[in-house]
Amino acid sequence: MKKSQLIVKTLVVSMLLLGGAVNANAQLGGLKGLAGKAKKAAKDKVEQKIDDTKNQAVNNAADAAGIPTGDAPDASNVVWRWNGKEADWGEWAPNLTFNGDRKSDAYKMQVAAHMKIFKEIFPNLGTTTAFGLTDYVTIGADKKIAVPIDELPRYAWTKAFVDNPTLDNFKVFAMVLLYDTPTYMIYLQYMMADKTKGVVNANKGWMLPWASESDMITERRNREDYAIEIAKKKIALKDICEYAVMQYQNAEAAIQQGSVSLAHGYFLAEALKDRIIADHPQYSATDENVRKVELEAAKWAQNNNAMYVKMVEVCGVANMKPVDMPSGVNVSADIKTNGDAAAKKWAQTANLEYVKTIYLESSWHTFKNPKYPYNITHYSVPVAVICKQGDKYVMQKMDLQKTVKGQYGVVQALGAKLQPVNYK
Repeated sequence: MKKSQLIVKTLVVSMLLLGGAVNANAQLGGLKGLAGKAKKAAKDKVEQKIDDTKNQAVNNAADAAGIPTGDAPDASNVVWRWNGKEADWGEWAPNLTFNGDRKSDAYKMQVAAHMKIFKEIFPNLGTTTAFGLTDYVTIGADKKIAVPIDELPRYAWTKAFVDNPTLDNFKVFAMVLLYDTPTYMIYLQYMMADKTKGVVNANKGWMLPWASESDMITERRNREDYAIEIAKKKIALKDICEYAVMQYQNAEAAIQQGSVSLAHGYFLAEALKDRIIADHPQYSATDENVRKVELEAAKWAQNNNAMYVKMVEVCGVANMKPVDMPSGVNVSADIKTNGDAAAKKWAQTANLEYVKTIYLESSWHTFKNPKYPYNITHYSVPVAVICKQGDKYVMQKMDLQKTVKGQYGVVQALGAKLQPVNYK
């Protein structure tokens, strides 16, 4: 055989063999493709099963809440963390649940935790001071899982409303909205050794049950947003509006009564207005109930600074420890008669019940213009005005002043604030 023929035959055989290999690879690739499709189909089936499970959970929650399934809020991101065994919670188990009984010890504990936080934040309003939440409850067998104390009301009240979305339970859940208002968000800080890792106290080995503070906030937001969606579909707009109006009025009552528990009404009403009422499916700007809410809101907006400052001042007094009564001195009949009258007039304008005026000095201080011809501007005597604010006695240190024309009046002493006093 010639060398050229051998080369040609060799090339032909090689081509045949290569073609066979190509065909085999093509067949193998086809088999791999079929296997991939089967694998994808199986994966899709598993994912579909997961989605079906989530959808079923949503449907179950919607059914329990009395919401048509087709209009149900998305519950796929909601985690009800404390649904585990009671042994996992230890002694705090009853306090992380709420069955609607407002007379129960669990509810009283939740309210106490809520009010403790509010009362500690409230006096700081308008300052640069942030209230650091250092109160945690420890759970688990080794007491190393640390849960912020505000979780007691936030979790229990939200879960109770979702499980049984009645109007009464909504009014309890609504208090949770305070924690996400700008007021709370600014002043309520969680004190932790490492927020990014959920380490509360490294020395004690306390850890959050969440991986980080951010995870905790996200979980809470998801469950509370879910409850809000249920509220918008289950609670009538009229009822929510009436509750918001009542909260605005509670804030006004706080000014009159010095009640910290009523003072949060303003912030709660604002949260109801912005987060639920404005997005309620029954909302209409011309709705009579909506207009009542807007009227109350406008009243606060018009006098916001004055009303807000007054509320902070009055309710701040409610949190202060009372001071002892100052010792007074005798003064002339002229000073006492006119001084008492001026103090009584001031008390009326301050919505306080006048009790008495204590004179801290017996003679006038003379004040002159610092520039020539150094005319006398007024005379002054330091006093302490005692009044009643609700059922408490309060004191305001003031200066009784008399003009050169003989007119009397009292002005707040520099740096002095209204404070509770041990009246005798």
